[in-house]
Amino acid sequence: MHRLLPLLLLVFAACTSEAPPGAPDAGTRLYVVQQEGRYGFINRQGEIAIPTRYEYAAPFHEGMALVRKGGKFGYVDATGQEVIPCTYDDAWHFSEGLAPVRLAGEEKWGFINRTGRLVVDAQFDLAPGMMEQAAAGDGPDRFQAGGRYGFRAPDGDTLIAPQFEQAWNFRDGLARVRTGGKWGFIDATGEMVIPARYDLAWDFDDGLALVEVSGAQGYIDRQGRTVWPPTR
Repeated sequence: MHRLLPLLLLVFAACTSEAPPGAPDAGTRLYVVQQEGRYGFINRQGEIAIPTRYEYAAPFHEGMALVRKGGKFGYVDATGQEVIPCTYDDAWHFSEGLAPVRLAGEEKWGFINRTGRLVVDAQFDLAPGMMEQAAAGDGPDRFQAGGRYGFRAPDGDTLIAPQFEQAWNFRDGLARVRTGGKWGFIDATGEMVIPARYDLAWDFDDGLALVEVSGAQGYIDRQGRTVWPPTR
């Protein structure tokens, strides 16, 4: 595991993709990694799967990952092939076979399919960060009341009273919440199972979550134990 440490500056999330000929085996998980200001992907063994050659990279969705090169966005597959060229001023990840993109010179967003063909013309006012924040989770739904966040059942009954400064939806059975200026994780009963001690935290995926303390980032497991020690 030590060979991961020089590489592991940022590891956001994992993906599973079907492998075409010459691609990694089906079920291989790839993790975004930053090295000397450039982004690529490693496997769980810490081996470089896609070289760190991009200005930005995001986790895989539906077998493709959003990357930025030369200031433009495009998509790569699990082999590292740029299957949709980096030509978009802005873009977001795939969901149900479509991805929102903003073409050069356009203010509005349209949607492309997995071949890169524009199937919905640019006509929407979209903010990718808002789309991510509104994404459905796998547990109770969050809501806001009186400037605080809590969680409720689909029928509207309050399950976890609004008490958090910030909260995100459940992933892998846990939700990240901020209280007292720090981030921790609660379970579906509202119990703080990982104490709020992190300056920043990302969602759990595949049993791991990225956290940050004093500018150093590392990975924790669902018990709050450090898996990959923090590094800058």
